[in-house]
Formats: sequence, structure tokens, C-alpha cells
Amino acid sequence: MLLDKVDEPVECRDHEALLSPSTLAERTPPAPDRCGPIRSCAWTVAALTHASCWWACILPHVNAKIVIGVVVALVVGCCGFALYRHFAPNHHASGDKGCVVDAAKAGEFKPGRCADSHRAEIVDFFYPDGAEAGCHKSAEEFLGGPLADSRVELQLLDYVREDYTSQACALVAVSDSEGTDAPYTGSLKGTMSGDRPMAATCGHFLDGVLTYVACAEPHAAEYVGSTVDGGDHDAGCRAAAAGFLGLSADELTARHDLQSHWLKTPRDGGRVGCVVVEASGKEVLTKSVKGLRIGPLPV
Repeated sequence: MLLDKVDEPVECRDHEALLSPSTLAERTPPAPDRCGPIRSCAWTVAALTHASCWWACILPHVNAKIVIGVVVALVVGCCGFALYRHFAPNHHASGDKGCVVDAAKAGEFKPGRCADSHRAEIVDFFYPDGAEAGCHKSAEEFLGGPLADSRVELQLLDYVREDYTSQACALVAVSDSEGTDAPYTGSLKGTMSGDRPMAATCGHFLDGVLTYVACAEPHAAEYVGSTVDGGDHDAGCRAAAAGFLGLSADELTARHDLQSHWLKTPRDGGRVGCVVVEASGKEVLTKSVKGLRIGPLPV
């Protein structure tokens, strides 16, 4: 989930326009600079060609082959770096990873101890071009499992310095499928592997929103997976629910005590979350229904 938009996205212009005094501010990341590599190479070739002509004019005794060699090496190096930055955005070491007490206020970035209650955890940094994809990959590697199935949201924070702008990849624990922040104690590292303590599981279901609770507490719904946004949500969630229960689609239809539904807010990567809900909507379930098949409800 990206943070609220502050500045208009930019395209095909210098990132210098984005720079301001060192601060960490929340903002929708700028649109990828699709013209960046071409523009950088063009300016590099033009500038170095001009410089080589000037050099040849004032220093005629210098071997032309040396001039040409230097120009070619600089062009290849500069253009290669520009293309690398565009197609394979690199990590950089600037900025401290770790837990953050409060990253919500513009201009504030307060490091904290993960052992104390905190709002977010910074797991990586990327240049703006390709930051969303890079942060997504780093987030799932950090969590140890799919972001879409977790009780964690990915937020991109602008990390603005005097000489460059980068994106900080922040993981935030949430209390519901709408992405409501839930202060967290401890690191989120590895929480989607093993017994997956941060997986989306059971909860209260109302108006397309799942509010997470432990499955041992009375609840009416359980998260069963996700389907691609833009498709047939009903069919996709019906299939996800049937697989979660260990049933065929027809067998799920024959069960009149459970129904599949989809969550109204798309999750990570534009995927739509799916839940299976007790048909009456009553908070009567006290265990997970995973693999329940045709057995009675755990009430």
C-alpha cells in the first residue's frame, strides 16, 4: 500500500527537482523516469563530443586516438551506469534499517528499539526507479513468505537527502484488511515462515472488511487466500475457499453453513483477499476451518 500522495508524480525530468533538506517524508513515489537512460546517454554523448572537439582544438599535439579512446570509455561508462540504474535499481547503504517509532509525521524519522512498541520497520532502500518492485521483493524475503497473505502492509517512504532521493521500504503491522496501523513489538523478520505468526487468519467480518483476531476467539470469518484483482472475484474466492476447506466447488456449494466472500480493499500487488464466512454471520467459530471438509463447524 502506497502512502498518501503529496507531490505530483514526475516523468522525464531531473530528480534534482525532488530534493530538499534532509528529511524523511511520506509521499507517493514518483513515476518511473522512463526517459532517464536515453536522456542521460544523449547528454553524455553531446557533452563529451563537444569536450573532445574543444580538447583537439586547443591541444592539437595530443594523439587523436587517445582523445577518442577517453571519450568512448566515458560514454560507455556513463551510459552503462544509467541503464543499470534503470533496469536493475541498486541498493545503497545510506539510511539505517530497523524499527521506527513514528514515521507518519512529515519531516520526522525516529529510530527505535524493536523490543519496544513501534509503528514500522525499515527493511531496505532503493532508488526511485523500480522502488516498488524492489521493495516488494525485499519485503517478502524479509518476512519469509507472501506479503498478500500477511497482516503486514508495505509502505514506501521518501528518504530525501541533499544529494539524492531514495525510497525506504517500510513494513507496518495492521489490524484489519483495510490497513489500519497496529503498533507492534518485536521484529517482523521471518514472521511469514514456519508457524507464520503474522499470517492473516481469523477475524470479524463486516462490510467487506476483516478485522483480525486469534482463531481461538469467537469469530465469523477466516482468510483463505487471494485472487487477482480485475477478474471474477466471486469465482476466484469460491475456488480459494474450497481449496482451503479441502472441498470441490460443488461440495462447498452444498455446504449451507459456510460461504465465500471477497475483501473490498485490494491487497499487495492488486490482489483481492478472500474469506470463508459462517453463513449467518454470527461470531460462533472458535477454531480454524482449514481442512474441515464436510465436518461440523468448530463452535
